[in-house]
Parts: sequence; structure tokens; C-alpha cells
Amino acid sequence: MSKKKQKSIEELLEEALVPEEEQPHKVPENWVWVRFGYVAKLLNGYAFKSTDYSNEGIPIIRISDLNGIHTTPETAVRVPKELYNEKFLVQKGDLLIAMSGATTGKIGIYNSDEIAMQNQRVGNIKTINDNVLCPKYRNYFVINSSKKILKLAYGGAQPNISGTLIESLAFPLPPMDEQKRIAEKVERLFAKIDEAKRLIEEVKESVELRRAAILDKAFKGQLGTNDPNEESMLETSNGIKEKNLVPKEEQPYEVPKNWVWVRFGYVAKLLNGYAFKSTDYSNEGIPIIRNDNVLCPKYRNYFVINSSKKILKLAYGGAQPNISGTLIESLAFPLPPMDEQKRIVERLDKLLGKLDEQEEMVLEVEQKLDLLKQSILNKAFRGELGTNDPNDEHAIELLKEVLKSKSK
Repeated sequence: MSKKKQKSIEELLEEALVPEEEQPHKVPENWVWVRFGYVAKLLNGYAFKSTDYSNEGIPIIRISDLNGIHTTPETAVRVPKELYNEKFLVQKGDLLIAMSGATTGKIGIYNSDEIAMQNQRVGNIKTINDNVLCPKYRNYFVINSSKKILKLAYGGAQPNISGTLIESLAFPLPPMDEQKRIAEKVERLFAKIDEAKRLIEEVKESVELRRAAILDKAFKGQLGTNDPNEESMLETSNGIKEKNLVPKEEQPYEVPKNWVWVRFGYVAKLLNGYAFKSTDYSNEGIPIIRNDNVLCPKYRNYFVINSSKKILKLAYGGAQPNISGTLIESLAFPLPPMDEQKRIVERLDKLLGKLDEQEEMVLEVEQKLDLLKQSILNKAFRGELGTNDPNDEHAIELLKEVLKSKSK
């Protein structure tokens, strides 16, 4: 039998290069469009058995360990060292990707000095030659291509990613020095954006704290709206009975003298919803007003919002908590005169409205920062970050280095 003839560099180049009509966009003259599989490869993991898991040994990275940023072995399951297989080795800096399931396309850059192994359906996108492809440049390319990868994944409701899919992607390959410059600039710009997002999180947290403080003051009569000359509901309403009142020792805090502590069930009741499809929907409780001469609807709404954490804390059922009408209706409720309720609502509408405006502005900025990241990545792979040096050696020389080993 005759030995199979090895392909020449020219033949391999023709296979590796992306035809001009398939190139997604223009790149600098010293870049080259190549199939991703000629500079990187996707390795699938091993189907470790749950019976192999132990408290000690080598960590196994599963799909559930991929969090979209850095992946570490802290929460990973482990297997005995005797099961070590270099074929499934995961090392620091490796780019991992979920190949199937609900989180298909989610990535994780392994960030630990401790070696690990990859479980089945966890792909490891390895560079074929670190002298040809900068790992960080590879990472940003895959991050930028994540939506495209997911769109191309097959399988409908449970999409799957194959090595063929990843390796067939059109990949813009710059000279090595340019790859490094791009990776450094993207990293630097992303660091500034991440710092801005950190500050935004602080602002969002501050808004939540201020909202909680305002609501807390509202139901303590501390918004400066109370008129002590107004008569309490005990004097203007004939419906409040002894059983409706909250005993002094059960009253959570002091309120103005013309307010009354009553059980929430005196002013409102909880109506349960109808389970239209018990397999699909959960019942929904709806508090309604018993007497609109006693309770302002918006005041009730703000009270329930302010009490939501307390209600959830009191809910029973463990992992699946339940709220009963008895629980809601037994809550201690600070009942001011009707005019004071309306003034409180008016003040809350203004104060919380301003906070909502601030939060909306912050969320808008946050969204723009996410779009800015995407814009930076788009420019990076078009050679538009201002880092390209036309005097760098053409990237096709890098590609030839990889292909030489295939032609031998």
C-alpha cells in the first residue's frame, strides 16, 4: 500500500484560509482570516461517574462550575488521584465552555494553580501553539463570539456545541505582537469599565438603603407630615374593636399619639387566587381593602412593600415558603388618621419617585457600559483599537508555522 501523500503548505493554506466572500468584515492588511481550528482546538471532557466522587483528590470541573468569568476548584467535586488522565487536564489559564444544556456557551477561565480535569460536555479550547495564538486574545475572541456560537449550536431547547462548530469559526489572526497589544488594551479598558460598574453597584445599594429608610420613617410617623390635632381612628371609626388592637407589648415601635396599632386583617384581607393550571402556575395572594373609609389603598401598598422582607421571613415551608392569609392579617399595622395616610402617600410618591429616577439613570449608564464593552471587542477584532503596526510581520507567517507540522 502506498504511503498517503502529505499536503503541501500551499494546499494547507488554501484549506485554512477563509475565502474572501465568507470573511465577516475587513481587517488590516497584515492580518489574515483563518478557520479557528487551525490555531485552536476544542477538547471534550470525560464522563466521570458520580460513584467516583470523593472528598479528596483531583477536582473535576463540571458545567455547573462555569460562572462566566473565572472558574476555580473551590466548589468542584473530586475524584481519586488514580483516575488522573492527562488527556482531560485543565490548567491555569485554560478557556472552558459549556457544550450542552441550559447554560450552553457559558465560559469560565480556569484561575487556579491546582490542576483539574474536565467533565464530559465541558469543552477546553486550547491553543495549538502559544507562539502563534496569544491565549488572552483567544479568550476575548470566544467571549465576543458567544452569541454567534449559541446561535449556531444545534439541538433546539437543549442546544449543543461541537468541536466542529467552534473550529469552523472565521477567525481574524493578527501578528503576535498585535495580539498582545490588543489583549492588553482590552484588559485595561475593561478594568476601567468594571471599576465604573463597581461604583454603580454602590450607588444602587445606596438607593435601596435610602428607599428602605424613607419607608421606615413613613410608618413611624417621621416624615414631618403628621398633624397632632387630627383625631385618631379610634375616635372617628366605630368599627375598631378590642380584638382588632395590637397589645402594647406587641407593638414594634412608638408611633404618634393619634395613630392606632391594629391587626392588618382589620383593614385588609388576603384573597387567594385560583390555580388555573396547578402544574404551571402558583397561587397568588391578593390583599384587598375591607373598608376604604379607614384605609388609603396606596398607604396599604407601601406598607406591604415595606413589610415584604418580614413577611418572607415569617413564611413557612423551607425551600418553598408559603404565605397564608392568617400570617398577613395578623401583622401589626400602624393606622394613622385618613388625611395623614394621604399626606404620607403624597410625600412617599415624591421621595421614592426621585429615587426611582436616580435608579433609572444608573441602570441606563450600566447598560451603556455593557454596550461599551461589546463595542470595544467589536473594534478589537476589526483592528480599530489604534494598536496595529503595519510594519509587523504578516500574520500569514504565523499560520505557516502551524501548518509546517501538518505538511511533514
